[in-house]
Order: sequence, then structure tokens, then C-alpha cells
Amino acid sequence: MKRFITALTLGALVALGLMVSPAAATVTPSPSFTPNPCIQPEAVLQGAAWVLPPECQPALDLTKTVSDSAPQKGDTIQWTVTVSNTSLVPIPFVQVNDGLPIELLYVSSTQSVGTGLYDHATGDWVVGPLAAGKSAQLVITTIVHGSGAQTNCAIAAGLFPVRGDELRRVGVVFAGPKCVSETPPTASPSPGSTPTPSETPTPSTSTDTPGLPDTGA
Repeated sequence: MKRFITALTLGALVALGLMVSPAAATVTPSPSFTPNPCIQPEAVLQGAAWVLPPECQPALDLTKTVSDSAPQKGDTIQWTVTVSNTSLVPIPFVQVNDGLPIELLYVSSTQSVGTGLYDHATGDWVVGPLAAGKSAQLVITTIVHGSGAQTNCAIAAGLFPVRGDELRRVGVVFAGPKCVSETPPTASPSPGSTPTPSETPTPSTSTDTPGLPDTGA
């Protein structure tokens, strides 16, 4: 009787969906586990030696391009700045500085969604947190105000907490500076024009012999 009641109870649970029949149960293989190379293994907590892999160190990359490297005075050109987190760990705070020379007149700027605005007066662009493997981009539109060659540079910096530091110190990682130049084309002479030769001075025709006194003859 006791064994029957036990079997009946198990059958009721299966029928009500509260328990899966052992015959109907399927074994799902557990997914393969890939350890995170940037997380300290358990052995480290017990005093074992361990070196953080290079790809786990916070790292930034910075690129900068210009839409026209030989513009005329008055032309509108765009400068594109891209900062990337090339490591396997997030960087909590990233900032870029791209100060414009006075010969470039600021028009406007667009930046990636989720980042701060670009301040053309100081050149600062607050990117904020940058996840591992992600990038942020800034496009600055300017008008060429001067007639000479212009060089525009950008530099990036990221702040991150130092791992395992009891004092909670902050580390800094830099990228750049990256500089791009634009040089207006030089004016060329018009077709068919002939340059005027420089005037050659006429040599003196005096017959006086230098260094001899006048005899009065």
C-alpha cells in the first residue's frame, strides 16, 4: 500500500505538470565554459602568481582624417576624430581634446549617440564610458579662414580604476596626439604668360685707373 501511494503521488505530479517523467526527460548538454582571461582565477586569491594579459590592460586608439587636404580659402572642410577602446575591459571615462587653430572657423559638430557635446572654445569632447571593443566618433565642420597651411591635432585620455589597488587609485591611458594638415594649393602662372627677366646692370665704361693720382694732363 505504501509503495502504491508513492507511485500514485508521482504519477499525479507528472500529470499535473509539476514533475517530468524520467522516461520523457531529455538531457540538455551544459554549454561549454570559456573563462574570462581578464578575471583573476581562484588560485590567485590563494597566493599564486598571475600576470594580467596585455589585452586586459585598458588601451585606446585614436584616428583623425580631413575631408580635403588641399582646400581653398573659404572652403568648408570636415575633420573626423575616432577614439576606440581596443582592450577587453571597459574604460569608465574617456575624453578627447581637439583644439582648432584660429585660421579655421568653427561651423558645427556631430558626435556619437551617448557621448557629450564638443566644446569648440576649449576643444574638449567628453566621450564618457567606452565599452570594450567599442568606438566613438566626432565630426567637426569648419571653414578655412586663413591662406596658409593648417595643422589640426587631437589627443585622447581614459581614466580607469587600478585593479587590486586597496587605495582605489585611478590609472590613465593616452592615445595620440594625432595631427592632420591641410595645405592650400599655390597659385600657378596663367597659361601663355612669360616671366619678366630681371634687369642686368650696365657695366661702367670709365677709363680711369683706380689707385693712381690725377696728373692734370
